[in-house]
Amino acid sequence: MSSAQHKKVIESHIVAVCAHNIDEVMSYYDPNCEVSLDGPVVMRSKDEIKKKTEKWLSDPNYKIEIVDFLPVEGDDR
Repeated sequence: MSSAQHKKVIESHIVAVCAHNIDEVMSYYDPNCEVSLDGPVVMRSKDEIKKKTEKWLSDPNYKIEIVDFLPVEGDDR
């Protein structure tokens, strides 16, 4: 996937989160995915991710935004 394609995926994921559309948000995750933050794995399944995401989205004011996309080596933008 090119960086431009990856950027579009991230942007559409952010739109789904801000719309509090849990089904759309979860469509981005593989059933066997794991999430890590700063190294350690903190969520070991799509179900764990969904529970945490539902908790975040239960706050009607919850949103995330993209501040900037940082270039990486080989970036095609």
